[in-house]
Amino acid sequence: MNKLRVTIIGGGFAGLSAAKVLSSRRDLVEITLIDQNENMQFRPLLPDIVSKNVKINDILYSYSKLKEKYGFTFYHEPVRALNFNQNQINVSEQNLDYDYLIIAAGSQSAPLPVENLKHSTLKFNTAYDANIIRDLVFQGKYERIIICGGGYTGVELASNIQKAILKSNSKTETIVVEMTNSLVGTLPVWMQRYIKKNLEKMGIIVQLSSKIETINSKTVILSTGQKYENALCIWTTGLVSASITSNLNIEKGPKGRIMVDSALMFRENCFAAGDISCLKNLKYNPRLSVQAAVDQGRICGKNILQSITGSSLFKYSPRDPCFIIPTADGNSCGEVLGFPVKGKIASLLHYIISTYRSYGFANKINILTGAKVIC
Repeated sequence: MNKLRVTIIGGGFAGLSAAKVLSSRRDLVEITLIDQNENMQFRPLLPDIVSKNVKINDILYSYSKLKEKYGFTFYHEPVRALNFNQNQINVSEQNLDYDYLIIAAGSQSAPLPVENLKHSTLKFNTAYDANIIRDLVFQGKYERIIICGGGYTGVELASNIQKAILKSNSKTETIVVEMTNSLVGTLPVWMQRYIKKNLEKMGIIVQLSSKIETINSKTVILSTGQKYENALCIWTTGLVSASITSNLNIEKGPKGRIMVDSALMFRENCFAAGDISCLKNLKYNPRLSVQAAVDQGRICGKNILQSITGSSLFKYSPRDPCFIIPTADGNSCGEVLGFPVKGKIASLLHYIISTYRSYGFANKINILTGAKVIC
């Protein structure tokens, strides 16, 4: 029997989880992984780069090492086009044929609502973005650093920026601007209040029910009329599907995500997993998380093997046993198996989980070393 070609677009948690499952049957499949980055980036710890709790190399792991481990062919290229009718992917002016496809390209920052903001704000998507922000914070050139968006990322980033400011003995102010009336509005009320109280205790200014109207040079003006001079603005107002979906003629859900069935399939022999997918017929889709991405990637890999052997496909059942909102002062909070956790124990759990999910022995040791500083 000839090996069937499985191509995975995206080497994040979902893509690598699928590759791991598929690598157990290299007698059946040839695996190709495509990603526009050279390294897998452990994004849950991006905010820690800003406060120098971890170094950039602690959260990067080379795909050249991973391809040896999982036996895939790696293309360090952006995907230029997808042709579902011919089962082809165009990268770097060549076409790659596939028999099975997994799209696991993840998510990206939501587009800025006002055109002129593009040239006046920083995004926070990658380890390299975190490095730039870290350097600007420690240089102390700005009187204020404004985080636009009080969701998961905004809260974590704000606390790490404030920690960096305290480390550098700077008088810079950290400000979180959120257009709704609460931080991290999808969380239980007790967590929203706990997070707000803790950020304010750290010295962070929280501006609720307001948004950025305009930025002129280094002057930021809010919808409330509040004006901040000499300010650096960082945009963290949510995530949308990776840009690869924009030109695909397939059914899409909220924020451009690919609609999939219970087997995570969106058309014959084509699957989607992680942040880029959205399940049909669910009243509430699972929150975007590492756990969901890993589980979905695993199901996609298993279902391809099931399909090849003529077996029934597995159904994906969302689960969210643990989530933590970490803050740089160690007063984190979250839930484990439905029970609330907060303070140092929550921070410790966050770093234990991060260590377990990360790649490379040296990276794991360095993450645990960074955890000692907080926990």
